[in-house]
Amino acid sequence: MQLPIAPEGKVRFVPSIPLALQHAFAMFGSTVLVPLLLGLDPRVALMMGGIGTLIYLISTKFKVPSYLGSSFAFIAPILALKSSLGLGAALAGAVGSGIVYVILALIIQRTGSDWIHKIIPPSFVGAVIVVIGLTLAPSAISLASGGTHFSYNAFWTAMVTLGVAVVVMVWAKGRLGMVPVLVGMIGGYAFAALRGQVNWSIVAKSPWFGLPHFVHPVWNWQAMAILAPVAFVTVAEHLGHLFVAGSITERDFFKDPGLGRSLMGDGIPTILAGLVGAAPTTTYGENLGVLALTRVYSTQVIAEAAVFAILMSFIGKLGGLLQAMPSPVIGGISILLFGVIAASGFRTLVDAKVDFADRRNLVLSSVVLAVGVGNLALPIGRFPVSSLAMATGMGLILNGAFLVYDKIKPEAKDAVEAPQEAAL
Repeated sequence: MQLPIAPEGKVRFVPSIPLALQHAFAMFGSTVLVPLLLGLDPRVALMMGGIGTLIYLISTKFKVPSYLGSSFAFIAPILALKSSLGLGAALAGAVGSGIVYVILALIIQRTGSDWIHKIIPPSFVGAVIVVIGLTLAPSAISLASGGTHFSYNAFWTAMVTLGVAVVVMVWAKGRLGMVPVLVGMIGGYAFAALRGQVNWSIVAKSPWFGLPHFVHPVWNWQAMAILAPVAFVTVAEHLGHLFVAGSITERDFFKDPGLGRSLMGDGIPTILAGLVGAAPTTTYGENLGVLALTRVYSTQVIAEAAVFAILMSFIGKLGGLLQAMPSPVIGGISILLFGVIAASGFRTLVDAKVDFADRRNLVLSSVVLAVGVGNLALPIGRFPVSSLAMATGMGLILNGAFLVYDKIKPEAKDAVEAPQEAAL
């Protein structure tokens, strides 16, 4: 096998199996963790991740080697909607966010993609990603410590889970180093089993094979409107992943097959996921890491990984094992994952070389961070809007005001961007 293998390259079936399984394992931990936190069947997430990935590959004409999995950006707002309006309404909101994706994709296919970078600049994107991680952190700590009453049993299980994942992430080499979340969950699960913290009756009652448990949305226009702004967060994440995928493969995916096709391939699976009871999907950075490690960029391998995920969704015992996973195990791995999300937001700001001497960048990031981390959840009637949605919405409005002002008074932009010391 001569490396690298291009996205359109073919790999013989037998050698492709371990490569595809590696992609399946890379996405597994994060993909099943999201539905576990939301109270959904993780097997549905596996199925829709696989189906969504196949849709994405078809939409991008099998030119972009990306895998779709459960999005962490929607956890907090879906939990907020679930507590106030019910799970069905929250799923309707997820469908609404997918519709936003599709609308954006259609607009970009007609107008090009340059304007989207102006609407969601790096100073906005990085701050929102930080907010995602920090607003989720309290739930991770709660799960890790036993909920309302501190439990040392829960705490030690969570710390073992976290410790195993950290060791693998920092020191493991090769393929093992690509799956720290999965290995951490397995290690924490084994530790919890030894301490009698696993409810094995859930596994015993689960069939060996069968359909996953689907949940259908209850249509609620308010929920759809509340969750729609979160789509701009995942669109920003999508832009970053598409750029990284292009850098790894030395292709310009923004031009061929085009950002519009890529967003369409992400939006349709998000709509379908909401219709059957799975979390909204997004392109996965974990699988981009596998591409960089193996230098096998073949979309055929990605498609095979998607098929493996779909097949796993029919294994009832696997679903039982996941649903029996003790909360401290989920909490321990969540501490790492949510922290990594927040840190990746700071990395976005650094990599984009955001200049905070520019007062617009400073103001935009500051407002998004303060509103999001400050847990400002403004109710619309009796329907609460999550702090993430509020931060996203206010950031979009604020940046929109900057753009409108520049259109009305172009010379104002130069005045605002002047060095701060000159203004003093």
